[in-house]
Amino acid sequence: KGSTNILGNTVANEENLSIDALKLQGITTASKVLLTNLSSEGYLPNDKPEGLALLADGRLAVINDNDFGVTPLDAAAYSALSTAEKAKYSLASDIGGSHTYVYANGADAKTQLGIVTFTATGLDVSDRPAAPITIALQGNQNIYGLRQPDGIAAFQAIGKDGTNQTFTVIANEGDTRVRPDGDYTVNGTTTKDGTVFVDELRSGVTGTSPDNRLKIITDLGNYDATTAAYEQKFIFGGRSISILDSLGNVIWDSGDAIDRAAIAAGTYDDNRSDDKGSEPENVTVATIDGRIYAFVALERSGGVASFDVTDPYNASFVAYNKSAAGVVSPEGLIIISADKSPNGRTLLVTSNEVSKQLEVLAQDYTLQLLHYYGESGLLGIKTAPILGALIDRFDDQYANTLVISEGDITIPGPFLVGGADPSLNALAPLGDTSPTDTKSDGVTALGRPDVAIMNLFGT
Repeated sequence: KGSTNILGNTVANEENLSIDALKLQGITTASKVLLTNLSSEGYLPNDKPEGLALLADGRLAVINDNDFGVTPLDAAAYSALSTAEKAKYSLASDIGGSHTYVYANGADAKTQLGIVTFTATGLDVSDRPAAPITIALQGNQNIYGLRQPDGIAAFQAIGKDGTNQTFTVIANEGDTRVRPDGDYTVNGTTTKDGTVFVDELRSGVTGTSPDNRLKIITDLGNYDATTAAYEQKFIFGGRSISILDSLGNVIWDSGDAIDRAAIAAGTYDDNRSDDKGSEPENVTVATIDGRIYAFVALERSGGVASFDVTDPYNASFVAYNKSAAGVVSPEGLIIISADKSPNGRTLLVTSNEVSKQLEVLAQDYTLQLLHYYGESGLLGIKTAPILGALIDRFDDQYANTLVISEGDITIPGPFLVGGADPSLNALAPLGDTSPTDTKSDGVTALGRPDVAIMNLFGT
């Protein structure tokens, strides 16, 4: 930090100059803050450290070549380990299940992975519930999900240190290759061989456990090669969105909020419970009226979920917008800002894979109505500045404000003149609002348009 970029400089043979000589040329050199000798940690000359990761607490994790077990072991290799060694590969569920113990030259190291647990949050795992059909999001299950985000978006927000930082929001859809789901030609022969590109299977074909319908990953979780049972079950996707800080740490996850919103809206497809649920497919971020929102396309539930991520450490669910009738499987998302929108409002456009349609969603907004009564004579003159200040203050609180003054005063003045303006007569819905106006001519009674406007809003 603070070192000089020497690209394009005019100093000759700078590699031969001493630090003092470089300083005289206005060049600040990089300095070593910490030197770690891996040999002192037990590394041998032929060991293969190949990467570094900065942990949330500031420590550096050394990532070793796969020869040393960073990737999961297969069942045979796991079975060959001692009990003590096996423990080092167990998911650390006591810290949320988002870490795994890896063996690195005799020392335990915790490395954060893209894994979610369904302990505190709920998960519906069966597409064939018993009658009566219910969608049950159950927690405390021995099931883990690989986030595998399909959509990603970045935004700027205030970090914990008070500075502006870049955060990332990811849509944890999950993905797999599952073939064949029909007849496919392999080497000139039509086949339905289940070994071709299949990397998931039913979690059980026998027994009565409700998760027997759940599709799990074939090569994770079966630690005991002597049995066909999976000690831990891993699925594709997290059925959520997650927010990562500038160091890549997961600081917030929506849990089961998306599935719960889809269930409440009546759009959750229970046929997808054994797969990836609502399938958060894509995500985009927009700033609207000073707040930062993340919009998430839900491919299988047919809608868009929105979250307020202004405070990325404490994001919150805002709303769920169902797709219009006939609009199926939203995937792509773009934001049209208010200054480029045809109606002056921020628009969200979704592209839909199955129905091959575009759907345009307009932001909802709050309209503030300020309605006040006028004063006559000297009292009106004295109170007008106060009234004006109050209106200005209230107007600052909302982006959209409609100010309406009453028009039924009997002393001639600007208020009645405004209320009786002939241009308001063209507004047919405002007609016939006064009990004394018995004519059905669509003309608002003198001095009554404010009441008519409020009636239209139902206030």
